[in-house]
Amino acid sequence: MTEMNMEVAAVPPRKIEAAPDDGLKTLGEEIVWQIAMGDNAGDEFYKSAGLQLIKAKKCVKNFKAFLRDHCNNLSRSRAYELIDIADGKKTVKQTRVETSERKKRSLKNKVAAKSTAKPAPVPQATVSVTERTPKASAVKKAWDELKWALDHYSPLLDTETKQTALAYATEKLGRV
Repeated sequence: MTEMNMEVAAVPPRKIEAAPDDGLKTLGEEIVWQIAMGDNAGDEFYKSAGLQLIKAKKCVKNFKAFLRDHCNNLSRSRAYELIDIADGKKTVKQTRVETSERKKRSLKNKVAAKSTAKPAPVPQATVSVTERTPKASAVKKAWDELKWALDHYSPLLDTETKQTALAYATEKLGRV
């Protein structure tokens, strides 16, 4: 039995029919496709995407703009990770471990910041209580409504309820 070569081979680019002026767009689409395939099918696609990114970096003046405009807003750090994989500087496994550790540190720092952060002081509300005197029109309206209610409902009240109503009115209004 022979030993298998553990080095990941690059996947050949797909054949895409494109006009000559669509070169960067086509290259960007190819890179996005290679990354998506790497996410789903295997690590060799990441190496191919890295090789395509190396090619793109040599062809364009503004690599960041190329990533934004043609590679579905691929971050520069992710692009350089893929380039490192293609150059053989890192393996996919190393990249995943580093990313996992970085995310754990970030989460730990966020939790620590939350626990040490002092809550914002709650402002003490100062309420100024002033006597509001109703406008004369409001007083007249209330008086008219009371007279109407007395005119319409007092004939319906029994003697005990009338005495209770009179006592309430006397208490609220005072003796005149």
